[in-house]
Amino acid sequence: MISIVCVYDNGQILTDCLQKSLINQTAKFELIKLDNSKGQFESAAKALNCGGKKAKGKYLMFVHQDVSLFSNTWLEEAEKILDKLPNFGNAGVAGRSKHEDLIITQIKHGNPPRFAGKM
Repeated sequence: MISIVCVYDNGQILTDCLQKSLINQTAKFELIKLDNSKGQFESAAKALNCGGKKAKGKYLMFVHQDVSLFSNTWLEEAEKILDKLPNFGNAGVAGRSKHEDLIITQIKHGNPPRFAGKM
C-alpha cells in the first residue's frame, strides 16, 4: 500500500486535482492530508515529516495538492514497479534532464490539470 502525504493550503485545489484523481484508483492507498492554510507548519520539511510519521503504507508518496495522477491504475503500476526494485531507497516520478530544458512526466498538475512536460 502507498501512503500519500499531501500538505495543502487550498482545499478546493486539493479536491479538484489530487483527490479527484484518487477516487477510482485500482490500488489500496492511504491519503494523509495536512492542512497548512493558516501556516501551522513552520517549514515544508516539518509538515512532510509529520505526515510521514502518520503513514502506515509500505511506500510513502509526497505530493502537491495540484497533482493529478495520469490513470486509474497509476498507484497499482507504481507499486508493482517499486516492489521489483532491489534495495529500493527512494524514487521520483518527474525530473529534468541535465542536457535538455524539459520535464518528462506522466502526471498532471494545476487547475485546469495539464502535463508538467512532454510524455
